[in-house]
Amino acid sequence: MSEFELEVFTDEDGMPWAAFVWGNINVKIVEAMITPEAIDNAIGFESADQRGDDISWPPRVQAYWLRLVTSDAFEDQDMWQFCDEGDPGAVRITGHRFYPK
Repeated sequence: MSEFELEVFTDEDGMPWAAFVWGNINVKIVEAMITPEAIDNAIGFESADQRGDDISWPPRVQAYWLRLVTSDAFEDQDMWQFCDEGDPGAVRITGHRFYPK
């Protein structure tokens, strides 16, 4: 088992938009963590649903950057968005970005 924790962020419909580990982690370690079962456990969808025509699969793991977006509209929720490495508040992640096909 890995010492890193897999995070799965979803959109308002419950579909995954990112599966990742915080920081600069070996890509092979993160690739091994992002399985259909791990996504199922994180969001409660069946494997066939999240690997269907609407979501990119299999994972392509690489470095990305996220930043926390603050707004009164989000109330007590944290809202993260992809950003560029040099943006204020950018935090590196290693993972897969789900894209609609």
